[in-house]
Amino acid sequence: MLRLLNLPVQTFTRDAAPVVDDTDPADDDRTRAVVLDVDYEGDDLFIGQVFKSRDDCRVKIVVHATNRKFCFRNERTTPDMVVVRSRSQFQRQATTSVISDIMRARYSRGGRGPSQGSLRRTLLAELSVNVSCWKAWRSRELAMDMAKGSAAGSYGILPKYRHMLKKENSGTVTDLRTELAGNGDARFKFCFIALGACIRGWSFMRDVVIVDGTHLRGKYAGCLLTASAQDGNFQIFPLGFAVVDNENDKAWAWFFSCLKKFIPDNENLTFVSDRHSSIYTGLGRVNPKANHGACVIHLQRNVAAKFKKPILYGLISKAARAYMKSMFHEYFSEIEKASPECAEYHMAIGLDHWTRSHCLGDRFNIMTSNVAESLNAVLKEARELPIVSTLEYIRGTLMAWFTNRRDKASKHDKPLTPKVEEIVQANYERSTSYEALTINKG
Repeated sequence: MLRLLNLPVQTFTRDAAPVVDDTDPADDDRTRAVVLDVDYEGDDLFIGQVFKSRDDCRVKIVVHATNRKFCFRNERTTPDMVVVRSRSQFQRQATTSVISDIMRARYSRGGRGPSQGSLRRTLLAELSVNVSCWKAWRSRELAMDMAKGSAAGSYGILPKYRHMLKKENSGTVTDLRTELAGNGDARFKFCFIALGACIRGWSFMRDVVIVDGTHLRGKYAGCLLTASAQDGNFQIFPLGFAVVDNENDKAWAWFFSCLKKFIPDNENLTFVSDRHSSIYTGLGRVNPKANHGACVIHLQRNVAAKFKKPILYGLISKAARAYMKSMFHEYFSEIEKASPECAEYHMAIGLDHWTRSHCLGDRFNIMTSNVAESLNAVLKEARELPIVSTLEYIRGTLMAWFTNRRDKASKHDKPLTPKVEEIVQANYERSTSYEALTINKG
């Protein structure tokens, strides 16, 4: 137990900004085994007051400081005493750990606790603290993790989620890799999912796969790897997703090995990426027969940053997108004249890697990784959630997309897809103004 010895308090005006705990920011992510049982009978503190634990004392002081519009910092802490000093020139919102402590104390006797929105409204109404959606999510996740007695939280129910996902979605492929931690417990490493509907749809796609990686912003960080195709209506068609610890050689190689379960390696297969070095390594190990093309946009950005000549930006795009080798060489000769160093740089990359005319496979119209980056933008909100919530967000998004597309397809009675119909119609209308010339007498 702890006994409160002294608490200097400074009173502020009503419009003073509400700020609380000024402890170390690392406290936000620390894990504590103790489950608090704080009774919020009031926030009055007095000299000689006894607390159940140090954490109980800390939360009571936080609530007291918040209601009285001042902040504080710890001066000294011993097993039976906490000394704090009030401050007036430092403003800071409630930390994630403090909010989770309050939440756990209030909802530890049962129930699922408040939703994200409800938690924000409660903090604003009762403590005059306005927290962001992101901090409310982190606080709620941390509170649920601690209530279960494990920092794994959402990761702990991942095996059950994978089981239900495969049970309810026929043909779904999933994989989960763990490693042993120092204490002998299994620790999350990689997770992969490819829904049955995506796998079945791959047989109707062109053999071009766009891959990309993006950072997660949850409490445990990590990266989200994605593989997508482009359907006949020029829409994003997601194929597979993976949550990994980092965007490195092992993670990408493992991701490609998971994709290989339903996308076999062959000479007609082409991958398009942003030229991340680990993607090169992974494809070399897992898909040695497949072709690999660089995203033209990323290539242009590299050229703009490296050679500082605006004229090169457009020439690189024209050379890369040329269908015939003769047309490519016309543009490339202009690049050589403008910057021999730039021409040498692109020759070193390999013409088959960044040009359509020299590609050993078929890239069709897919010259950039925009498909994958657009998918990342759609999943931006999901990248801040716990892992199971992230995967469920992805599943829900895909379900909505496929349902909408199926409904539209059922009402479409043309032999070509709507977007292709538009292109054909536009070409036809433009061709009606052309003059037909006879090339021989036959």
